[in-house]
Amino acid sequence: MSFAHLLPGKAYPSGATPSQAPSFPTLVATNTSIHIEAPLHMMLLKSPKERGLDMLLSYLFENFLEEEQFATLCEISVEDLRSFYHLRIFPLPSYTYSASGKLTSFFEPFQDKQTYRFQLKGHHHWYDCVARYGLLDEASARAYFEARYEAAGTAFLAGPLGKRLCERAPAVMSQFGSDHRLATWDHFLKGTFGVCTRDGLPETIFLKQSCVRFVEALTSDPEFGSAPDDQEILRKLVDLLDSVESDFAPHEVKQSSRQRCIIDVRKKYLRM
Repeated sequence: MSFAHLLPGKAYPSGATPSQAPSFPTLVATNTSIHIEAPLHMMLLKSPKERGLDMLLSYLFENFLEEEQFATLCEISVEDLRSFYHLRIFPLPSYTYSASGKLTSFFEPFQDKQTYRFQLKGHHHWYDCVARYGLLDEASARAYFEARYEAAGTAFLAGPLGKRLCERAPAVMSQFGSDHRLATWDHFLKGTFGVCTRDGLPETIFLKQSCVRFVEALTSDPEFGSAPDDQEILRKLVDLLDSVESDFAPHEVKQSSRQRCIIDVRKKYLRM
């Protein structure tokens, strides 16, 4: 399935210099899609809404694959992929984009509607595990997910940063009980972690969740700053969160944990 979106760029006829070149968009064909590269000043002439759409589509195509492309990467059919959704062993697409257009001419109006479903590229690694270990029912898939999730927690909490965080905010890990694990699995299947983590895998999900909770605990503590290493702990924690949490789609950033726990925290607590 192909998709067209606008990306900034410049195209010049052979031998022309930028000052001589006419301004026109250029079609660039790839194996999976067709992009329209437009001169930068054409992009700047767009309305804020149009530029926002370009940024959104650029973000989606950089970090995700359209469902049919994702199935091709996994060497399965779209029908097989969707059967995994119904079996509750694979995440749903994280984003669904609906596009429509209308063309009017001498003959008659023509309307076109398309729906594009985006899978996080990192979910390909989860498919590899499903195929390699035969995780073809929810019980086995969930058990495998939770084993990796819990192993990630054990490894993190045994390290120097994890140990210090548990000393500084001991109540945080009490939030990671059976109800939390069930909710995490459900969010995984809904594609939520394709939105908010970089690869959607169990280890990354644990780190994202725990880092957010520790950041919130530290910054809401009236005694924060009383220990000599508080700021350094917070800096390491925020850097770790930055490495596992997604950048989010442009329209999502302001209401995301990236804004609240990374951008705002660095501005308020971690200025050089």
